[in-house]
Amino acid sequence: MRWEPNGVDAEVGEIVQLFGNAFNLIYRNAPLTDIEPLAIGKAVIGECLRTIEGNEKYFQFITEMYREYNIFQKNNDWVYEVAKKLTKKQNELKSCIDGDTIREQIGKERIEALSDWVSSTPTLGIFFDDELVWRYSVSGLKAMQIVEYLSLFSSKADQFWSEGMLENYLQKYEVSQ
Repeated sequence: MRWEPNGVDAEVGEIVQLFGNAFNLIYRNAPLTDIEPLAIGKAVIGECLRTIEGNEKYFQFITEMYREYNIFQKNNDWVYEVAKKLTKKQNELKSCIDGDTIREQIGKERIEALSDWVSSTPTLGIFFDDELVWRYSVSGLKAMQIVEYLSLFSSKADQFWSEGMLENYLQKYEVSQ
């Protein structure tokens, strides 16, 4: 997925670099198997790649996977091929995918996400300490627009954000496109 925050063309992984100083960006797996039964397999492949190669390769994987994504694909073989292109440690990748550790981790993250009423991906959440105080289920592009909006506010700002202000911002953004 490509996005242009304030006119800057950016890969998904660069969003952290652009806005990471404004607030914490935390990614959690939340495969929605009711919608797509193969989602956990995709999450396992991606998380194994991230464990082996790090965040940069992981976000490259996400970008490339969604370029080829089609909900009607019958298996995750194509996802595995995308991941294999991004690592020379293919035996380690295969062992990780075949193991239970990452699958169990994703299962726990999925349960946490469902308890926070995540019903679509991506979902953005704002937390106060460990408590979810606000969530927004959106498309990928709109999620990035919300990240851009939230980055306008810092702990030192004399402004505050609200859901109404966010909606106004997004409406202006859509009109200007």
